[in-house]
Amino acid sequence: MSHAKKGAIITAILILLYGVFGFLIAPYILKSKLISGIAGQLGRNATVNEVKVNPFVLSVTVRGFEMSEPDGERFVGFEELYVNFQLSSIFLRAYTFDEIRLIAPEGRVKVLPDSSLNFSDILASSDPADAPPDKSNELPPISVARLKIEHGHLAFSDLSRPTPFEKDFSPIEITLNDFSTRKDSESLYAFTATTEEGEVVSWEGNISVNPLRSQGHFVLTGIKTRTLWKYVQDQVRFELTGGSFDLAARYDMDAGKEVLHFEVIDGEFKLNELKLVEKGVNTTLMLVPRFSVKGVHIDLSNKKAICASVNTNDALFKSWLTSDGTLNYQALFAMDSSEDESKTSSGTQDQPGADRQPWRISVKELTLENYGVALEDRMLVKPVHVNLEPINLNLKNLSNQKDSQAELALTLKVNQTGTVRVKGLVSINPVSMDLSLQVARIALKSFQSYVDSVAQLELVTGTAALDGKFQYRPLGGHGPEMRYKGSVSIDGFGAVDRLHSEDFLKWESLLFNGLVLDVQPDKLSISEIVANQPYVRVIIWPDSTVNLTEIFSAQDGETTNDVDSEAQTPIPVTIDTVRIENASVNFFDLSLKPNFAMGIQGLNGTVKGLSSKSLARADVLLEGKVDKYAPVKIDGQINPLSEDVYTDLALFLKNIELSTFTPYSGKLAGYAINKGKLSLDLKYKLSENLLVGENEIFMDQFTFGECIDSPDATTLPVRLAAALLKDREGKIDIDLPVRGDLNDPEFSYGRIVVNALVNLITKIVSSPFDMLAGLVGGDGEGLSFVEFKFGSAALGTEQIRKLEQLAKGLHNRPTLRLEIKGVADTKHDRVALAEAELLDQLKRAKLEEPVAVELSLPTRTEDISLSDDDYVRLITQAYADRFGEHPRTLFEIESETSESPKIEPEVLIAAARQRLIEKIAVNETSLRRLAQERARQIKDHLIRKGEIPNERVFMVEVKIDHASDADMIRTNLTLSGI
Repeated sequence: MSHAKKGAIITAILILLYGVFGFLIAPYILKSKLISGIAGQLGRNATVNEVKVNPFVLSVTVRGFEMSEPDGERFVGFEELYVNFQLSSIFLRAYTFDEIRLIAPEGRVKVLPDSSLNFSDILASSDPADAPPDKSNELPPISVARLKIEHGHLAFSDLSRPTPFEKDFSPIEITLNDFSTRKDSESLYAFTATTEEGEVVSWEGNISVNPLRSQGHFVLTGIKTRTLWKYVQDQVRFELTGGSFDLAARYDMDAGKEVLHFEVIDGEFKLNELKLVEKGVNTTLMLVPRFSVKGVHIDLSNKKAICASVNTNDALFKSWLTSDGTLNYQALFAMDSSEDESKTSSGTQDQPGADRQPWRISVKELTLENYGVALEDRMLVKPVHVNLEPINLNLKNLSNQKDSQAELALTLKVNQTGTVRVKGLVSINPVSMDLSLQVARIALKSFQSYVDSVAQLELVTGTAALDGKFQYRPLGGHGPEMRYKGSVSIDGFGAVDRLHSEDFLKWESLLFNGLVLDVQPDKLSISEIVANQPYVRVIIWPDSTVNLTEIFSAQDGETTNDVDSEAQTPIPVTIDTVRIENASVNFFDLSLKPNFAMGIQGLNGTVKGLSSKSLARADVLLEGKVDKYAPVKIDGQINPLSEDVYTDLALFLKNIELSTFTPYSGKLAGYAINKGKLSLDLKYKLSENLLVGENEIFMDQFTFGECIDSPDATTLPVRLAAALLKDREGKIDIDLPVRGDLNDPEFSYGRIVVNALVNLITKIVSSPFDMLAGLVGGDGEGLSFVEFKFGSAALGTEQIRKLEQLAKGLHNRPTLRLEIKGVADTKHDRVALAEAELLDQLKRAKLEEPVAVELSLPTRTEDISLSDDDYVRLITQAYADRFGEHPRTLFEIESETSESPKIEPEVLIAAARQRLIEKIAVNETSLRRLAQERARQIKDHLIRKGEIPNERVFMVEVKIDHASDADMIRTNLTLSGI
């Protein structure tokens, strides 16, 4: 046998043996080694259905591989693995594979309840610490012409969460062409994974492992947000019930440099139909139909992120403030797991030597269109609802670079009628704003609940507006931290007293011009406040409560923190001008019968120079009409804004109809007012809490009317007071000063004025003649009586002078009436009358003497005069006629001796006279006539000489009594008012 033939036979045998080994023996050995190796190295059981080896093409096919977990559950497996090794590896000095193909691989990754992985034991068994150290950093030379994974399936589950999470990825498709571990060798790859819900993850590009470098493009399509929520559902308080997002970008990664280079290029993100609700509540809190981000460029090494545009539209948000003042989203997005927070916190702490360079982030344009936000304030008993829709926002060149500024334009509607426009520049680093604001037609009625907490008012109409600029800058820079400069207005305002459904407060417009509000430091300045047609109604109800008190009384359940308010430093305030245009006030007192009503109309004027500075003084000038015709003027200076309140005001009122005040006069004085005009000149000064007031009250033709029965009426004789005050022209002029200390806890302005008026009236009516004496001179007390000699009604010279003064006083006070009470003394007047009667008897006796006829004496006793001799003779005769004896017998009877005493003629006549007087009877009728005559003498003199009308002088019932032991008797005079 030739050598060639022998060689061929040997070769054939070797090939046969090689084939037999490869086809028949090798698969068995590989299968056995594979199963035993897995069991020995990994501690897991594995099964293989079939192993095929093609020794001629150097390929191995493994079918039906499965590895189980310790509990027997399937861990990983595949349907088929095909590996085609190339003989060229010998020449290329690399492990070269023509094809590696894995069909239907399947794996299960579990996070167990103890947070360990279901393959933690495998990782522990293959601890690299047990392997010999690899001194070479080079990768083994490997080359794969084609690597493909088809129909892969990965099941992931996390059993460590309260609600277990499961997710399947299938099919998974991976292709890798021309893969090599040689330096700078690049290979193409493609990866695709799909979930059972249609979510797709795809990734393609090229990759180099030596050095590690890759460029490519990845796409996530239809990723359900609910899938992500399910994984964290036990850590959050919200639920995502809808929504999906797409994510796509190119990338460039190079780990072969000293600093990892990673860039995301042309990234896009789209969020569709996101729907968020609160757990357990089927109310949508957030609905975002579309949210897209385009042109994203992220450079990890340079810490730079750029976004070309952010666009979103038609989103709706529902938010509210809870009863404790927190926003619902604060609780909604708070994490329930403190463990995760602590891990995150510890993992993000700066490490020593870490690069602290901040990221540079910029968004070229951000656009929000047709957004809607429903706000609700549940801190109040009745929540306030505010709808902001549509909201349109555009931001350009937004960046966190220092001092960079973004252009902002914002428009929105408030509760359908109000509009807000904002335009200007904003900055993030540092945070600053320079914006123009335009707000119009904000309906105030929507904010009724805020008013409910402080007043019993119902807002009926009214809109708010502002137009100005808002600035914000970091504290410590030039100027205040925040500033608003512009105007604020409230137009068409109307509010009703809720308790009684009566109009309370209105105005056509209230405008704040030139308003500058600074915060940090705080300051407020206003160039002008214009109130056009303001109106207020003040009512005293039938139960004597005042609507002002009721409206602004503390509401039920409302408390104020006095400590905090006292601790706050007052903000400096300056107001250049307050202008009042056509203001009106109506006052009603329904506690009176009839009701009282008064109004001030057409009130116009200014208050200039208001300031919180203690020495500032604002000039006040207001003019209007009371009840359409009576002018009113307020003039002076005030400073209500300083801590030491200052007031120096004069109030002038002229010709107010006094009949309007009949309800008050009827209640307090007991009389109606028939007619009259009232004018006031009031001057008040308040400084250091001390009030000094000068009230000049002028009444013209003031006349009381009919008497009104009132239990509240004063007992003072008000008619007399009025008559004493009213001059001959019908005018009353009262100067009424008042004083008060505002530090007195019992201080009341009304009380001090009423007290002063009552004291004045009391003083007048208690000494009315002093009032007259002040007008005409003389002694007031002396004018209150007229003195007469006992037994006489004749007016003496001094009494006539006194009556002349009284007549002057009555002339100057024409509504005064004088009452004269005639008086007679039962003792002294009786004696005087008896003496007069005795004298009259003596004169008649003389007329009856014959001598009288011969001498032709007068026939009337008043014309008869008696000489001393006549008087002695006639007394002696009268005594003898009356008692039948000589007067000498008076002394004989009294003498004890038989010898008659020697009596002086004067004593004898006086004794006779006295006994005669005692025997003359003077009855009460005579005394009454004397008293009446005295009163008549006074009246006649006042009427005839003083020209006082008869209807003003009255004689009242006389008084018969032992009045006095003085030398003369007084007839008392009394004054009263008509």
